[in-house]
Amino acid sequence: MTSTLASRLKVLVAKSFKAERLYGSMVINLTGQMETELAERAKLSNEIRAREWQKSYNKLRLGLNAILSEENSATAVTERLLKLEADFRVQIKKANQELEKVSVGIKDALNRAEYAVVYRRSMDLVKYQARIQASEVVCQEVLALLETKKPIFNLVNQEVPPAVKEVAKEKSKVIPFIRKASAS
Repeated sequence: MTSTLASRLKVLVAKSFKAERLYGSMVINLTGQMETELAERAKLSNEIRAREWQKSYNKLRLGLNAILSEENSATAVTERLLKLEADFRVQIKKANQELEKVSVGIKDALNRAEYAVVYRRSMDLVKYQARIQASEVVCQEVLALLETKKPIFNLVNQEVPPAVKEVAKEKSKVIPFIRKASAS
């Protein structure tokens, strides 16, 4: 593994650790003084969101630490990073499916006038939406780690993985410079 890739991985590990700590500190203890019901619901929603973001950054940090400790070649690291990103994409897909199920359940509960069920299920909506948002941000972080202008591969010794070539091709938006006509 090249030193630039390793250093970028270490920076992302540190960044995810800080984010995990931040979201962990945002979890609010609701046993404090009695407040309005609306404020309590808002605190509960924020706590659910913070927990989901904390879980996502914890999973990212653990995955990055495992990659750093186990892999030596840039190709293997890149493949593992893409697998980690794919795992978060699967998590997004599952959360979207659950979000849809919960939405249908809420509509049915509303039709039956079961408002306590609607309230409980609405907290699930908050959880799944936060999971989707946090996972999307983590995917962007991992892909940003791979999309660098500095070469991370020693092309003499190693082959660039096909998955990285695909990502680079999809993300590449090169606009050619207009060349001035040279005066002869």
